[in-house]
Amino acid sequence: MIATPVAAPTWIEVLTSPAGRRRRRPRRSALMVSDLSRQGVVDRRSDPADGRRTIVSISHDPETRAAIEGWLANGASAWRAAFEPLSPQERAVFVRTIEAYEKGAAGPAGAAGAD
Repeated sequence: MIATPVAAPTWIEVLTSPAGRRRRRPRRSALMVSDLSRQGVVDRRSDPADGRRTIVSISHDPETRAAIEGWLANGASAWRAAFEPLSPQERAVFVRTIEAYEKGAAGPAGAAGAD
């Protein structure tokens, strides 16, 4: 079953994870996170368990969090409405279909334009 976010999470990801999941180079992800950090959208801190990694979280500023949660709310509501009538088996088919699409759309590893 797919979990549908209700509000923005407090902790997003370790910096290197989005690069792997989105098939982006770590340098590109670092640039995006740096830009979001300069704008006050995210906060960065060292991972206490592994100082080589950086934990990125949504800003704790109440106005920024409210704006992000508002931006995410429509999508979360739409996903809830889309998934509500589906059985667990139908949801699983949907997830497998999206995964197959993403794998095909990503092309071969290291292809031009991958970053």
